[in-house]
Amino acid sequence: KRSNEVSVFKEILKADFIIATGNLEYHYFAGFSGGAKAVAPGVCSRNTIANNHKHFLDFGAKAGKIEGNPIREEIEEIGEMVGIDFMVNAVLNSHKKIVKVVAGNITKAHREGAEYINNIFGVKIDSLADIVIASPGGYPKDIDLYQTHKAMENALLAVKKGGIIIVAGECRDGLGEESFAEALNGKLSPFELIEELKNNFILGRHKASRLANINLNTEIYLVSTLADEIKKNLFIKSFNSLEEAFSDAIKVQGEKARVLVVPYGNSTLPVFKD
Repeated sequence: KRSNEVSVFKEILKADFIIATGNLEYHYFAGFSGGAKAVAPGVCSRNTIANNHKHFLDFGAKAGKIEGNPIREEIEEIGEMVGIDFMVNAVLNSHKKIVKVVAGNITKAHREGAEYINNIFGVKIDSLADIVIASPGGYPKDIDLYQTHKAMENALLAVKKGGIIIVAGECRDGLGEESFAEALNGKLSPFELIEELKNNFILGRHKASRLANINLNTEIYLVSTLADEIKKNLFIKSFNSLEEAFSDAIKVQGEKARVLVVPYGNSTLPVFKD
């Protein structure tokens, strides 16, 4: 439907029976992982993946959304083209323990798993917060900024425009993926990063654009162990302690600021309906 040229690992097309496996959780722009995602992007060419992911800034490309999500819809269209015969997906809790397994028809089983995830990890909130304090959920989810970023995506759903997101992530391995790290070298502003990716989508670098997109409407405070030479190039504010970051946020938002804390930011989806 979106004129993506689909290229798939040829051995898959030779198979008599295709089983999609994996875990099922929220995905910050594909809605959910699992299901047909084992095929697209799983066994597709880099070009096919890039053409699919270039819709990552679309309004519908968000965690927990399937219908109206251009990325998820195309993933499932590719899965239908390839012909997935069966799927098995596991749902894990925050301690990486299996709490549910769904299996069967690629669409029906996936939707069953998605509903289960919404019931467990979807948290309804009655109002948006001025300050959201989030953690990815500990190591290895905060191993670098590339992974820590996921908590910011979910926190964004709970914060007011002009609010502050405080994310505590160790980032012991630095920024992470090479093209992502290169994009955050201080040479481009958040707006320039977003515009760049609209015209020239680059896998890995796209996360820097998502980070920039969050920063346009909110202020990001990062509490990490990133080296000072890395921190000085980032367009987000860095702090050495959570106490320091929170104190600064209160000065900006005021003593009566509404504060929301999300300990498992990578897996918790705030659901607000005004």
